[in-house]
Amino acid sequence: MSLFDDFLESTENAQDYATDTVNQATIFNGGGESEPLESAASLASQNQVASGTSPSKDLTASQLTAATTTLNNPGNDIRSIPSSIFHLDHVQFQLPALLVHLVVSNNILISILSNHRILRIDLDNPLQVEDIEWVRKPNDGRLMLVFFDPTGRHLILSTEHGENYYLYGNAKKTKHLTRLKGVVITAIGWNPQATINTGKATREILVGTQKGEILETWIEPTDDYFGKEERYVHLVYRLTIDNSSNGASTLLPCQIVGLYFKRLANNSYIVMVTTANRIYQFMGDTTSVSTFSYDTPSVSPPTMFGALFARYTTNASFQELPGDIGWSGLYFYNPPSTTGTGSLPTDLFAWVTGPGIYQGRLVLDAPQMADDRIDNAQLIPYPLSTLLDDTKQQQPDIPRAMSLTAFHIILLYQRRVKVLCHLNGKIVYDEAIPLMADEKIQGIAADPIQDTHWIYTTAAIYEMVIKNEDKDVWQLYLDKKEYGLALDYCKTGDQRNKVHLAHADQLFSKRHFIASAKYYAMTHISFEQAALKFITRNEKDALRVYLLAKLRQLEDNAKTQKSIVATWLVEIYLAKINQYHEMGSSVAYTSTLHDSTDKKDQSAVDYYRQKEHQAKHELKQLLETYQDYLHKDTVYNLVASHGHNAELIYYATLIGDDEKDDIYKALEEYNGHIGVLKMEMDDATKSVSNIHMDVRSLKKRVAELDPKKDQCCICEFPLLTRQFYVFPCDHAYHMDCLITKAQWGRTQETRLTDTQKDEARRVKARIEKLKSELDDLVATECVYCGQIMIDSIDEPFISLDENEVVLSWML
Repeated sequence: MSLFDDFLESTENAQDYATDTVNQATIFNGGGESEPLESAASLASQNQVASGTSPSKDLTASQLTAATTTLNNPGNDIRSIPSSIFHLDHVQFQLPALLVHLVVSNNILISILSNHRILRIDLDNPLQVEDIEWVRKPNDGRLMLVFFDPTGRHLILSTEHGENYYLYGNAKKTKHLTRLKGVVITAIGWNPQATINTGKATREILVGTQKGEILETWIEPTDDYFGKEERYVHLVYRLTIDNSSNGASTLLPCQIVGLYFKRLANNSYIVMVTTANRIYQFMGDTTSVSTFSYDTPSVSPPTMFGALFARYTTNASFQELPGDIGWSGLYFYNPPSTTGTGSLPTDLFAWVTGPGIYQGRLVLDAPQMADDRIDNAQLIPYPLSTLLDDTKQQQPDIPRAMSLTAFHIILLYQRRVKVLCHLNGKIVYDEAIPLMADEKIQGIAADPIQDTHWIYTTAAIYEMVIKNEDKDVWQLYLDKKEYGLALDYCKTGDQRNKVHLAHADQLFSKRHFIASAKYYAMTHISFEQAALKFITRNEKDALRVYLLAKLRQLEDNAKTQKSIVATWLVEIYLAKINQYHEMGSSVAYTSTLHDSTDKKDQSAVDYYRQKEHQAKHELKQLLETYQDYLHKDTVYNLVASHGHNAELIYYATLIGDDEKDDIYKALEEYNGHIGVLKMEMDDATKSVSNIHMDVRSLKKRVAELDPKKDQCCICEFPLLTRQFYVFPCDHAYHMDCLITKAQWGRTQETRLTDTQKDEARRVKARIEKLKSELDDLVATECVYCGQIMIDSIDEPFISLDENEVVLSWML
């Protein structure tokens, strides 16, 4: 007993009275006469619910018999599925007549009985039960629907003949809504702006009818006997005929079964309307009517939603799900303000259709106006049940009523209640509802303010008690790889660790290494294991991100660990600075734009210089933050080995090191050496430049030859008689003579021989290429003026095999 703990407990006499009431109750027709009640099934058929409270389908005689047989033989019961989150709690309350309808809102419970009495119970004070008279006419017909606003003050009852009655707050009897006469109300969209603090009125509300009409009205209680509670009633929209449903449906083709409206982020409104097969979204601006004066009867009051629906006179779009199960409904869930948590989902909805339950969420805070505000929509099929005949076939188990919670859908059946998780579509709870003979399941009522759910039969009331509904939600979202939502519902550090680890593994597998490093740092995975992941992939940037994150997490007393990690990071930053510096130097003479920069006019040089400056800044921050944990000599050696003098001075100044003067002196010597090296480099650069200029000029130089006078400097035969070379020094040689002469140089002898052999082996197509190589070998310089002649200075003018020549010179 969760909300009726203090209520009067039943006695044996009361139980006997309840049984007698079920079997012998009479129903009053409003004129003072009474007639015997035929059965619970026939009564239920006269009070079928289509919206407002959950509907109940008529029981056939065979179904009623089967239900009774099953209850009398527990062995035939379906196995229950227990749950630590859900359980049924029977309310110890004896009803004086059959219960026809039940609604609950803002902790106010309303029971409509078969004797046309209304019981009003404040669940905060359940000992006081108010018995209210429902004043109605004999020809009103059966009660169709009951609607209760979220504040728990406005109750509307609608009959099959379009007679509608209103009960406000603690009033002792109902009042007839004459301006709504002839209207069979099938859905009401309550105004969320109407609260207990805004007065007694409902403000502007929308009324859906059996004929597909949407009416706007404003209801406010009045003490005037001849006064009307409805300020106005205006038709603002009419749905087109929906012929998609089949003829077996108990619903009219365009009967509205769901109606809901709410303000959007841009101060416009969205109106959601559903039939058995279609779901509509109407959006637009509205007009305030709260300041309109009703003192002038000749002036017709404006409507709040007239302008909104005027946009859809010819082009109302909708989504359609064909099929028919005999009833439909639209249910919404918003977390109650009493929960004090911001993680629960908001504006969830569930629409009962033929193929299944269409479940999603309305997005109200989208920045731009969109025609579709439904997000994360899914069609959840009905659970399957196995026939008890020989076929053992499985078929959809269609519920008789339902209710929506933050993460589950409560499904009510003929004699059972099931709970389905709409995050994964699985049944998490299944329990039988004990029924007496002729007792019938009626429906479910939900309190949108207190987030409580009530199941009622013709003779009993049960509360579906829900405890820690979000207990395992983190795991469900984790299974769906929705890591942000999973973290929202984690309650322990171990749960958060599992989410972070799964997220990190997924990012790593997709090669998003830097992002994965951030999440690995949040897990309990060992330091070595995580670092090795990035080292084996040579992902130094990701390793740096991971080390920085772990370094921030270490406790102050973990000095050794901090020293090791901080020193490792110093080395990584120094290498990173060098990398950016070298890359910037390699592109220093190009104007290439870098692809990774956001600035379109930034050159590659500027990009790498910027990255180098950023890395130096981060290194200085590291040195400053963890100076107390760094080993001074190790840092000096690291920085000096990379040649970063400015960072070396910065660190020495940072730690107040008196070795600093020696560093300055050493740096001055280094600067002197660097100056000398720079001069030498400048000279070398000039020499290279001069050589390039000489080469370019030589390429344009020509030599004029005289066929009669010019001859080979070696054989002294005419030069033009065969192939030849001419040098800038004006020496000229036949090619074969030059080859023979060049063999005198010991350094070229081997390569000349190889070149000659290669020339013989090569095909004719490569002759020109070999000649070019030969030119490089023998014609790079003159044999009389070049290095060959210089290298041969220690060789005798006459070789040993020229004895005859030697003898000829002897006296």
